Amino acid sequence: MSNDEEHPKPNSNQDNIPPVLKLPPEVLDYCWGYLRRPDLFQLSRVCRVFWGTSRFRIFQLLAISLSSPPMLLFNQKLVLRSAKKSSQTLEHAITRLTSFYSDPGARELWDMVQAWTVAVAPGAFFLVPLEKHEQSITPRYVDTVFQFLPCSRNLRSLELARLDLGKEQWITLQSLPALETLRLVSCFFSPSSYLEPLKLKELEIAGCSFNSRPIDGYLVSVLCNPAYLEKLTLIDPVVTHTVLAALSSVEHFPHLTYLSVLVKSSSRYHFFRFLAAIPSLTILNISPSSGDITPAQPLPALSFLRSYNGYPHLLSHIVPGRPIDRVCLVLLVVTISKEDDDYAFHTDLVSHVLDISRSAVPVRRLKLEYFLPTLQHFSTIAKYLPDLHCLDLVLILFPPQLIPEDLITSKLEKLDCASNPLDVLDTMGIVLSWLAAGRASLPPKLQTLRLSYSPGWSDHAPSLEGILQRVIIYCLHDMYLLDALFRDIAVLYCRRTKSSNKKSQKPHSHQDNGPPILRLPPDVLNHCWSYLRQSDLFQVSRVCRVFWHTSRLRIFQSLAINLSSSPILPLDQKSVPRSTNQKHNTLELATSRVNSFYSDPDARELWDMVEAWSVTAAYSALSTFFPTRLQKHDQKQSADAVFQFLSCSRNLRSLELARLDLGREQWVTLQSLPALETLKLTSCFFSASSHLEPLKLKELEIAGGNFSPRSFDGYLVSVLCNPAYLEKLTLIDSLVTPTALTALSSMEHFPHLTYLSVLVSPSSRGHFLRFLAAIPSLVTLRIFPWSADITPDHPLPAMSYLRSYNGYPHFLSHVVPGRPVDRVCLVLLEVTTSKEDGQTDDYTIHTDLVSNLLDISRSTVPVSSLKIEYFQPTLQHLAVIAKYLPDLYYLDLVLISAPPPLIPEDLIISSNFEDLDCASSPLDALDTIWGLLSWLAAGRASLPPKLQTLRLSCSPGWSNDVPSVERIQQFEIIHCLRDRYPSLCEVRMGDCRWWREAGHWSLEILDVEDI
Repeated sequence: MSNDEEHPKPNSNQDNIPPVLKLPPEVLDYCWGYLRRPDLFQLSRVCRVFWGTSRFRIFQLLAISLSSPPMLLFNQKLVLRSAKKSSQTLEHAITRLTSFYSDPGARELWDMVQAWTVAVAPGAFFLVPLEKHEQSITPRYVDTVFQFLPCSRNLRSLELARLDLGKEQWITLQSLPALETLRLVSCFFSPSSYLEPLKLKELEIAGCSFNSRPIDGYLVSVLCNPAYLEKLTLIDPVVTHTVLAALSSVEHFPHLTYLSVLVKSSSRYHFFRFLAAIPSLTILNISPSSGDITPAQPLPALSFLRSYNGYPHLLSHIVPGRPIDRVCLVLLVVTISKEDDDYAFHTDLVSHVLDISRSAVPVRRLKLEYFLPTLQHFSTIAKYLPDLHCLDLVLILFPPQLIPEDLITSKLEKLDCASNPLDVLDTMGIVLSWLAAGRASLPPKLQTLRLSYSPGWSDHAPSLEGILQRVIIYCLHDMYLLDALFRDIAVLYCRRTKSSNKKSQKPHSHQDNGPPILRLPPDVLNHCWSYLRQSDLFQVSRVCRVFWHTSRLRIFQSLAINLSSSPILPLDQKSVPRSTNQKHNTLELATSRVNSFYSDPDARELWDMVEAWSVTAAYSALSTFFPTRLQKHDQKQSADAVFQFLSCSRNLRSLELARLDLGREQWVTLQSLPALETLKLTSCFFSASSHLEPLKLKELEIAGGNFSPRSFDGYLVSVLCNPAYLEKLTLIDSLVTPTALTALSSMEHFPHLTYLSVLVSPSSRGHFLRFLAAIPSLVTLRIFPWSADITPDHPLPAMSYLRSYNGYPHFLSHVVPGRPVDRVCLVLLEVTTSKEDGQTDDYTIHTDLVSNLLDISRSTVPVSSLKIEYFQPTLQHLAVIAKYLPDLYYLDLVLISAPPPLIPEDLIISSNFEDLDCASSPLDALDTIWGLLSWLAAGRASLPPKLQTLRLSCSPGWSNDVPSVERIQQFEIIHCLRDRYPSLCEVRMGDCRWWREAGHWSLEILDVEDI
């Protein structure tokens, strides 16, 4: 291919093609350019793997479009792009095809082709005479394409569009030994004779009615071989009558199980005769363009029929008494069969649902197209089809007279909806509000509900906001959870992947880090903080009653308050007082609002709903410099104002305090919370206190840094850590942990403590080991990464319930062997020197991984989960993991970049290295994730045989230097891993997650917070 040819826009024509053909443009060009293996080496970094696994998929499908003047398209990409030399186009195309077949490397590729598509430009439909040049060139070009069809000896599927099929073309089709599927779209059929019947299993004849294209009845017997035909589609209005007339004279089709047909009134007799000749029919589709074909006599048995898709007028004759469990009704019916047919909406749905219920087996799937929802229709579906598992409703918009009265608010102008009346006429929103409020019912065993708009209404339908979707889902989940689990609720315009949602979530960036239940629109949050009454909330939400009765618990279940300087009280990191010009009145305004919130009769009920509080002071509270007098006064006053109302939340279970000064008054307030179970203290200041009762905490977390002096009274340890209740303990505050461990080591034992995460300094090693002996039921032990070497001098206690270890390798040999540990996480970046002069610690990468894996394998139970942080991949390390941990189900490797000796040799091409244009981007060659994946795909490195989940990511500090892996390359790697490891069902590589479901692999782009 010449360099001066015009290239199309990248991937512009690849959206509608099979995924296996979505390759980079240079790969497609080389493939069409008769690629040999050495050439492909210069395009892919995992060259052997790519060629060995991809050439079959590249050439499995070929698409050729014949335009005017005709040009050859490979995968909808122009091979011959020069439009100035139209006279040489045909000759150039013939030369390329001939060269392609005569090339020894290309001849192998022809045998890989299993599907061909040959299409003529739509201009072939028009009856105006073509120019003389085009009249002569088009048949020659079609003959050229058919000349090479027999080269594909394994061709199984062929699609021909707008071609003139004469005797020569039919003879060519007969010469294809493996042909099973033939699709003919708007083709012209020339009379032919003396042809052998084809052995087709699937035949489709489709087209439009704006051109005369008769078919010879003799060709029907050639195309439809009763001994082989299994699937038949006849939706070409020009030829269907002739085909049905010919088929009605055939005795029977024993293997035909699928029939999709367009039946006009004139073909009704032939259709029913043909139907009687299909004893094994399983699926029957009546095309929506069919006329009224109500039978005059009873239909044949059709005892194997399981699915019906078509108009309601044939329903009562098809479903009753037959084992049909899947039904699709098109309620837009043809009323008059003229040149321009008239259509009407079918409204007698009740009688049809009754007919469906008379099936010989319970109906499990129902789809209704052009469905006008009413309460009667929903109750009929729920009443007559109680075993329904899947309901798919394709809606049309409500006419104004069907809008529920309680959705039309008298204060319509205040809602600012007068300029957008479609919000009030939102059919989907009204249907969902009916369902959530219980006004309309669903079948009790329903598992999948799908709502969408019919063609013609989609562009005018308003989208449903995300918060309203969540409210509806919560309601439906509560209503139907006892009978069936809702597995799939799909709403048009709302079901998107995470990657497509990133742009739309930017306006709500303040809410991304908060609890999901608080991610509400700003106006709803403001109204909630303004002590909403029911009537106020009606003006905010279109599903107002449902929203209030079901969502207020979730709205107020978790509150977050930030105390800034000067302090203001925001809800979910959004400032309630927005004026910045009156800073001196900020605190008074916030306190007044809180007082009003509690004094409001409606708000007092909401205080009892609060189960989680988060109170955070500004970072200036950690400063070692003295703040101004006003700031000190405001900070203390704002904290007191918040603690004053903590006791109002009688059901408060979880409390998180950050950078607060906790004195005796605050501890007394905490003791007054009867339901408090979880307390998280981050960089808090602890004042000495006495005469306090021990708290009944089940979970305690004390965290913080060492950049501010914060002493800790040992007496408070006995107040916070009650041995009779404590179940989870986290101590990762470097200033507080030594005092806490000293106090804990003097206590007898903690019978219920199962989780311990701790940062251990050298001076606290003895206290930590004594405390460890007092935890007989410990299940999870995590040594925080900044801990020093705490190798014990004596054997550790029994810890017979320990199942999970997370920490440094130097402690591994004392913890895992002889204990039932089945989950291990190793941090290979370890502290080597813990200096006392205030200098930073030294770190090194732990390399003796072989002995550590040997220790892990000595667990008394098979280890099923392993995570290694700061992992430097080598063939030895991977082989040891597969050897010593054969029962591993889960492997998570957090990688660091490999040095040059670790790069696979076959990825460094000595010849023509400059042609790869990699000299300016050496990091591509040092990509650790890609290098490791290439090892695995090529079989140089192995994985445990039972592995189900593999996750690869980069350690902090290396993430920004790792190039992304292209989707097509990921796809090839996944196929290689699938063949080598049949149990593998999930693979993560950076922000890409591949997972397997029912034998098919899917791709998901993860958000940063999900990685």
